[in-house]
Amino acid sequence: MARSKRISYRANSTKNKRSKKKAALKTPIGGLILAVGVVLGIFFILQSIKATLDSYRGVRIEDPVKSDEKLLFDKNEGVQKTLFVFETPRSGGGSEIASLYLFAENKNNAQSAAFFIPGWVYIPVEGSDLATVSSIRNLSYFADLTSSKKPYSYFIWEVQNVLGVKIDDYVWVREDASSALGETFESESTEGLEFFARFLRVTQITRLITKQDQTSIILRNIYSDLSPVGLYNLTGQISDGLKQENLTFIDFTDGDYLVEKTLDSGDTVSLYNQVAADKVILDLDTVFVDRSIEKEQAKVEVYNGSEINGLASRYARVIQNAGLPVVRSENSPDSYKETVVYVSVENKFVSSLELVQSLIPVDAKVIVGRPDFLTTADIMVILGDDVTNEYTW
Repeated sequence: MARSKRISYRANSTKNKRSKKKAALKTPIGGLILAVGVVLGIFFILQSIKATLDSYRGVRIEDPVKSDEKLLFDKNEGVQKTLFVFETPRSGGGSEIASLYLFAENKNNAQSAAFFIPGWVYIPVEGSDLATVSSIRNLSYFADLTSSKKPYSYFIWEVQNVLGVKIDDYVWVREDASSALGETFESESTEGLEFFARFLRVTQITRLITKQDQTSIILRNIYSDLSPVGLYNLTGQISDGLKQENLTFIDFTDGDYLVEKTLDSGDTVSLYNQVAADKVILDLDTVFVDRSIEKEQAKVEVYNGSEINGLASRYARVIQNAGLPVVRSENSPDSYKETVVYVSVENKFVSSLELVQSLIPVDAKVIVGRPDFLTTADIMVILGDDVTNEYTW
C-alpha cells in the first residue's frame, strides 16, 4: 500500500513539474495582465474618490445666519448639539419643512441622543403676530412673513425656544437636496431614524463613490454654519455614534410627547409637549450636561427686569436644560435697562458662568457679589430691556 502511494506521489510530482514549466512560460503574460488589471482598478477607485472630494472642495456652503452672533451656541465644548432641517416640495409650488432632527452628543462619555420631530407637529410661536401656534411644516412660511431679511435666523430662534435648547450648529437641507437624497435611496420619506442614518451616509465619501451627481446636488443645496469639510467630519462622527448602543432615540410621533389642541378654526392638532420633552432632556443629563458643569454644582436664579412677560421662565428653562439647576425664576423688584449677571464667588463657578453668558442673548455685565435684594443662589441673572432686541426681526 505504501508503494502505491509512493508511485502515485511520483506520478503527481512529475505532472506538477510539467505544470510548473507550462505556468512558468505563461507567467510573464499572465502577470502583466494581472498587473494592468490591478492598476486600472486602483486608478478607477482613486478617480472616483477624487471626483467625490472635488464635489466637496467645489462647494461653498452658504450660512444665512452668520450675522447673528448670539443665535448659535459655541461655548460648551463637551456637548455638541446640531439641528438638522429637511425641506420637501410644497403642493402648488415652493417648499415646506418636512422634519427636524436634533442630535446631541456628550464628548466626555460618548453618550448621544437624537430627537425626531415631523413637520405636522404644532409648536408655540413667540416672535410673530400672525399666530400663537404653527405647524413646523408652515413655520418657514411665518419666518418669511415675520422676518423677510432673516427668515432662517428667525426659524432657528423659534425652534430653540420650543426645544429649550440652544444649538451649536445647524444643517438646513433644502428642497433640491432632499429630492436628490430620495433619488439616491429610492425613497421619498424624510421621517425616522432610518432616514436620518441614510442622510448621514450620503455625505460620506465611501458611500458616494458611485453617487457623485447626487452628492454634488445635495452639497450645493445645503445651508449651514459648517464648512464642507466640517460637515463631512460632523456627519461622520454622528454616523459612528448612531452605530453605538449608547444612543437614545426620541420619536415625537409618540403620543407621550404630544398633546391635543383645538384651534380657533375648530381643527384638532398635535402640539409639542414641552413638559414631557423637558423631562426627557433632564433625564438625559449624561448627554446634555458637560462634566465641568457637574463638578461646579452651581445653582442659578433668573429674574425678569424687562417689560417682556414670561422672560424669566423662558430663560430659566434654557439654563435648566443645559444642566444648571434653577432654584428661582420671577420678576425682579426693580426694572433694569441692561442685563446683569451676578456671581457670588469670583473664580469658583467659571464654567457655569461662561455657560450662562452664552445662553442669554446679550453681552451682559458680570458683577462679583449679589444684587440688593435677597438671593441664595451662586449665579443670579437679571434680564434687562436690552433683551428686547432679540425680538426685533
